[in-house]
Amino acid sequence: MNKELSQYGQSSFFEVLAVKPRTATVLAYVCLALLGFCFTGCSVQQHLSDKTPLYDGSTLRVSNSEVLQNEKEFERELTAQVQQQEAGQIAMWWWFKLAGPKEKGVKHWLQKKLGKPPVYYKPAKANLSLLLMRDYLKDNGYFGAEVRHDTSYSDASHIQDSFIVAAVPRATIDTVVWPVDSSAFGYFLDQQKLTSFLKKGDFYAISTLDAERARLDQLSAREGFFEFSKNNIFYIVDSTEGPNRVGIYMRLSAGADSLAFNRFGIGNTYVYPNYSRLANYGGEETDSIKLDTDLRIIRHSTVSLHPEVLERRIGLRSGEVYNQKIYENTLNQLLDLGVFKYVNYEFQKRQTDSTTVVDQYIYLTQGRSKEISYNLEATTRTGALLGLGATGTYSDKNLFNGAEDFSVSLSAAAGPQTSIADATETIIAREFGLSTELALPRFVGPFSKYIERTAFYIPRTVISARYQLLDRSDFGLQTISLKLGYRYRANRFVTHELY
Repeated sequence: MNKELSQYGQSSFFEVLAVKPRTATVLAYVCLALLGFCFTGCSVQQHLSDKTPLYDGSTLRVSNSEVLQNEKEFERELTAQVQQQEAGQIAMWWWFKLAGPKEKGVKHWLQKKLGKPPVYYKPAKANLSLLLMRDYLKDNGYFGAEVRHDTSYSDASHIQDSFIVAAVPRATIDTVVWPVDSSAFGYFLDQQKLTSFLKKGDFYAISTLDAERARLDQLSAREGFFEFSKNNIFYIVDSTEGPNRVGIYMRLSAGADSLAFNRFGIGNTYVYPNYSRLANYGGEETDSIKLDTDLRIIRHSTVSLHPEVLERRIGLRSGEVYNQKIYENTLNQLLDLGVFKYVNYEFQKRQTDSTTVVDQYIYLTQGRSKEISYNLEATTRTGALLGLGATGTYSDKNLFNGAEDFSVSLSAAAGPQTSIADATETIIAREFGLSTELALPRFVGPFSKYIERTAFYIPRTVISARYQLLDRSDFGLQTISLKLGYRYRANRFVTHELY
């Protein structure tokens, strides 16, 4: 009898107990849910309002769904327009169970994590959901589709929204008609047709129209159209082109600004390298340096920065058309010099005999360029052995008044270490280091001005040297390294170095 049990009964008994961890987790959640429901019926109702029913979610039903290419995506997008989300019974039970007079502490934190307040039905939210669904259908080419709304009571205290959609095929773009104009802006638009987001045969969506307006706004700012904005473009959409087809007609409107379609050139440039609102720029202490026919450096006191450094950083020059990208590069490179605390860039429109130009006014406020820092270190090893180290660093971001970033670091350390010859012997090791680096704010090499003009951050030429001495009683080591290379910051997170 016992033998049979060990062969069969015991084996099957342990098989029943050997529940998989994932299954056990699921069972635990189910038990917790059932336990919550046991308490819910008698505990939640006493906290709820008798006059306002609870919101019990929404349902979406699509008729004529065979005309849709992707019914699931269609339903998902419409469901996303619903403005109310129901709170589950268990979540409400936890909300009331953990409620307390204090809005802090562990109990309040658990109430926020585990519970949800009751969501009462609001007709205004249902009407808003209905309007958003209708807008979505219209904005995405479902012209003629209808949405109806209804409500139903699941019980005396719960109400549910029902949305019924009569679907239609989604419209595609049949024709795109661009403005015909012989002006400079008309020529610019003609060049953008091949790369347009509006293509024949694509599904119609108002988001595509908005993306096209934003694209033209960005590109026009790089072609000299300083006053143009996406608000100067609007569309006429003709849904009578044919069954499930639309025609898109682009139109231009200058609005209140008659210069919206004018191409602006760059006029004069005025740079204030040590600007102060309190300074009198009409006084005798004001100094003006004319570097070019269009570039003037205006100083009211001594400035510890060579004017040529500023001239190299300014990408927009007289005779060129305005370019938003070059302007952004100039603004960021002036900040990247590390010499200025604030950089303010202003444009002023001016009409000449032949064209409209913008004059540049650049106001710079210098910051602190020199800095000294130090660092002390202490290390311990087994047996209460103590090692000490110190590092001192001096940095100057404007060493030779040319925004050269210079740093020199001196380090020294001493501490006990185990001898290589005898593991039981402890010796004193001393380490000394000297490193220096000089980063020039320019690219030393061919095509340097073009590379710097098109770069968002300043490409730097780096010269560095390092000497390190390790002195022990059993051996000594000296290392010397010299480096010459380039450092370029691609974006805020990525920096390239070549040595």
